Amino acid sequence: MSRRRGDRRAVAAAAGVARLAAPRSRRRLLVDGALLGLGLSWLPAAARSASLPSFSGGGAPFVEESPKEPAPSIRFLDDGGHVRSLDDFAGRVLLVNIWATWCPPCVGEMPALDRMQRDLGGSDLQVVPISIDRPGAAAVLPFYQGEGIAALPVFLDPVQATVYSRSTGRRPDALPLYGLPVSFFVDRRGRLVGYLVGAADWDADGPRRFLRHLAGPSA
Repeated sequence: MSRRRGDRRAVAAAAGVARLAAPRSRRRLLVDGALLGLGLSWLPAAARSASLPSFSGGGAPFVEESPKEPAPSIRFLDDGGHVRSLDDFAGRVLLVNIWATWCPPCVGEMPALDRMQRDLGGSDLQVVPISIDRPGAAAVLPFYQGEGIAALPVFLDPVQATVYSRSTGRRPDALPLYGLPVSFFVDRRGRLVGYLVGAADWDADGPRRFLRHLAGPSA
C-alpha cells in the first residue's frame, strides 16, 4: 500500500466518523489509552453445554451463550469511510474481534487472525476485526502495513459505537466490552453463540475446529 493511498483512506475513514458517531455524540468514550474498570469480574455467568467444541484463549475459556440471542447489528466504518454492519455478512459464521493497536495482546494475535481469514475465510466464514483506536485509520493502516496483514479487512470504530462497558450501561445495539481483546462468535443464523476474552492462538487446532464446526461440513 503506497503512502498516498494510505493517506486517502485515512481521510475518507475520518470523514465517516461523523455519520457513525452522530447518535451518540454526547456519550463519553469508553476507552482513552487504557481499558478502565473492566475485567473478568464483570463476566456474566453463562450456561455451558456440550453442544459446541471447547477451546481456551489466554487463560480464559470460550463461554457459550444460552439462550442464543440475535447478535446486535453493530455499525462501524471501513477504510473508505463507509458505514458497515454485521448484516453485510449475513449467512456466514462471524468471528468479531474487538481490538486496538495500543493493546499488546491484541496486536500479538492479529497475524494469526490474518492467517485464519486467509485459510478459512470466504462464503462460509468471515473474521471481522473492529479497531477501537481513537485515531482510526491513522493508527490501523500503518500497523497493517508494518505487519504484512493482507487478508483481514480494515474496520474502524473510533467512537466506540459498537461496544458498551459496565460504567456506561447495557445497550441493545452494542456488544459488551469485557476486556481487550474480546472475540464474539456469530452463527449463520445471526445468533451470538459465545465469546472469548483475551488473546487466542488462532493457528491452533482448537479454535479452527470450533469455527469449522459452526460453519458446517462445507467449511
